[in-house]
Amino acid sequence: TRSATVPQDLQELGGKVLRITRDGDPAPGNPSIPGARPEIYFVGVRNPQGIAFRPGSGDAFICEHGPNQDDEITRLVAGGNGGWNPNDGNGNYNGYTGALMSDPSIPNVVQPSFQVGDSQGMSGCDFLVGTQWQAWDGALLAGMLAGTRAIVVQLDAAGTGLSDDPTNVLDTAARIRGVVMGPDGAAYVIIDDDSGAIWRVTAE
Repeated sequence: TRSATVPQDLQELGGKVLRITRDGDPAPGNPSIPGARPEIYFVGVRNPQGIAFRPGSGDAFICEHGPNQDDEITRLVAGGNGGWNPNDGNGNYNGYTGALMSDPSIPNVVQPSFQVGDSQGMSGCDFLVGTQWQAWDGALLAGMLAGTRAIVVQLDAAGTGLSDDPTNVLDTAARIRGVVMGPDGAAYVIIDDDSGAIWRVTAE
């Protein structure tokens, strides 16, 4: 029952993005959401596995593992609501039988920047940075677990995907758990299998 109601319950920390200090206190400047705990920055998420900060603007984007319907990339808006509401109206969880990742019935729901239909298990993500990436400089690289690949998503200035068809890269049999840009300009990709490998990925 709690799984059905927690994402939209403002007194629960589950299903939220929190913004806190190193001491665990609510961060100064957090949004004032009526009825919400002060740690809460963003409401109504399912399973964000990655967060990335866009170079230049500093805007935060989460990469979210959905149910069997879809995965999403969403730009965080202070006090916003991602729309995950797996409540059938009677307190029962319906996350695998119809709940939308971004329920349009939620007032002022934040629309995702990008969606992947038929969930592929989106995981960690980061922005590619540097002219060595050529046309991908500033694009978001997101890993996939069940999808055993990574995708490159181009975003416009407002943070909306420029295409519904991302570029597939590292299309292998490996489950990709995490992605992070290194100080050397390469992307480091964490593989979720028995090898526990970390791949160093550079532009061709």
